[in-house]
Amino acid sequence: MKTKFGTLIRERRKALGKSQAMIAAEAGVGQIIIARLETGGVFEPSSWLFARLLDVLQIPAEEGVAALSRERRGKRPKED
Repeated sequence: MKTKFGTLIRERRKALGKSQAMIAAEAGVGQIIIARLETGGVFEPSSWLFARLLDVLQIPAEEGVAALSRERRGKRPKED
């Protein structure tokens, strides 16, 4: 699976049948943070939030790290 982090958390949240608000409450953040993560508005969660989301969404660490790495690569500015 070659999914970016935002897509991974959205797909996992939906697979669990939970709303953004439910995940936000479980993770201890505002719903807007989950929305921004899912849409790529925030692509670098803190290490605390990253670990919390992996736990809440039951995502294996290796899968989460790989997805975040893909997200980072996609956000790099293009070099001339």
